[in-house]
Amino acid sequence: VDSYGFSVTQIMNINVTAVDIAVRPTRIVLSSGLAKTVYTSETITASGGRLPYIFVMAMGTQLPRGLSLIAITPDSAVITGTPERADSTPVAANFVIDVVDSNNNRTSKNYSITITNPVITLSYPTRLLSGSTMSPYSDTVTASGGTAPYVFTVKPGTQLPTGLSITSSVSTGTISGIPLDAGAFYFTIVATDANGFTTEQEYSISLEVMVVVDLTVPLE
Repeated sequence: VDSYGFSVTQIMNINVTAVDIAVRPTRIVLSSGLAKTVYTSETITASGGRLPYIFVMAMGTQLPRGLSLIAITPDSAVITGTPERADSTPVAANFVIDVVDSNNNRTSKNYSITITNPVITLSYPTRLLSGSTMSPYSDTVTASGGTAPYVFTVKPGTQLPTGLSITSSVSTGTISGIPLDAGAFYFTIVATDANGFTTEQEYSISLEVMVVVDLTVPLE
């Protein structure tokens, strides 16, 4: 409208292009983790929008217990932490991360992380060294797969031969003592690591009666 009241109308077209925010990694399955062990961090990045981005967990979804989503740069966040013990193993957690740029453009990405409890193993063979009664005995079992130190015990309801006991040192359990009874003995050893994860294995020991040879020469 000019100063004389004349006006003109012009139709203008404005094209609005939707912003396509790309979230990486593009794979759905992220690195797996081990309970009670620091998680190998996964970095989530965004591009295509306007910095900075906000990374949040979508409502109703969550990371495995013990892990967190933390922003580290204007265009990235990291999944980090120490996952808690899994009630059953393995446990796959499916979750969604929402990404919002500074213009309120948003997108979502589905991911999955599997957490497993460590698998502790006890050494083989399960048949330990043989021995003799009334003679010093010693043999060892070792544990691996968990976090040292381990505690070695005999499972209730089973027992070592009378006179023997088991002691613990880092990753090794030593069975030692002076056995009193002969025979084949079967028992179960339980190994518990520093984080409370356990395993058990049956072992056996064969003990013979010590033969005493009288080398004295009779007097004539």
